[in-house]
Amino acid sequence: MRQTHDNDDRRKRPSRRRREPVPPPGHSRIRRLLRRAWRIAGTWPFTVAAILLLWANARYLSVDATGNWPALAPRGNVGQPAVPSAMAVYRNGEIVCIDLDTEQPGDVAIGMLSYAYRARSAASGVVNFEMEEVLNSTIGGAAADPAKVRAAYLAWLGAHKEPYWRRTAARVSASAGTSTGYSLRLFEMARAVAVVLLLALLVRSLAWTLPILDAAGRALSGATLTPAERAALHRKKALQKGQCPECGYDIRRLPVRVCPECAHRWSEREAGLLPP
Repeated sequence: MRQTHDNDDRRKRPSRRRREPVPPPGHSRIRRLLRRAWRIAGTWPFTVAAILLLWANARYLSVDATGNWPALAPRGNVGQPAVPSAMAVYRNGEIVCIDLDTEQPGDVAIGMLSYAYRARSAASGVVNFEMEEVLNSTIGGAAADPAKVRAAYLAWLGAHKEPYWRRTAARVSASAGTSTGYSLRLFEMARAVAVVLLLALLVRSLAWTLPILDAAGRALSGATLTPAERAALHRKKALQKGQCPECGYDIRRLPVRVCPECAHRWSEREAGLLPP
């Protein structure tokens, strides 16, 4: 009796449950946002956006293979560098830069100026550096102070119609022209990581094509079947749905392997295909 009483007490004693860890505040919200973002990444609009971003990266963000053109600088219709060139002239006793082929009577040509860029990375065997400078060609032109000619070109570049060149003029004016360090390498590393992540998300976004590819595959596979194989496949699908292959009657949970509607029979092995 005492043992039975002890068993009853042990049965009534509440069991100690392990305390579940309490998620931090906002954890469930972050998880919901991540799940929603993962679902959005599997839709066709995200596929289109990923393709456009990859195209923009190859078109606008890729540094020229020779390292002679910056990544974000404007390019021509076929991707060639659109170099901003200007003509330095004396006009009314002052040095100014004008667009090419816009000289006025009385202007004295000094030379042509253009923007120059060089980028070299460690892969090319030299130290990482970027250079932005003004190239001045004064062959055959009038003599002038190079510093004033450079300042006139930067003033012309600062009034350029392209916002990129206006920012470049301010940047070149404030720097010595050549900058060594890690800016080029860090930009390339960040761009490479972004491209890899974007490619992974692009593969994820193609999930919406799986039902289409599956339907196309089924259609193609059905088109190559013989009549006997097509009939056997139709019979198998009907039995898996619990229907009679002959008349479509519901044959689930029948005590015998005979259809009560059309008296069609099926084998014992085929009966294993029926759903419970």
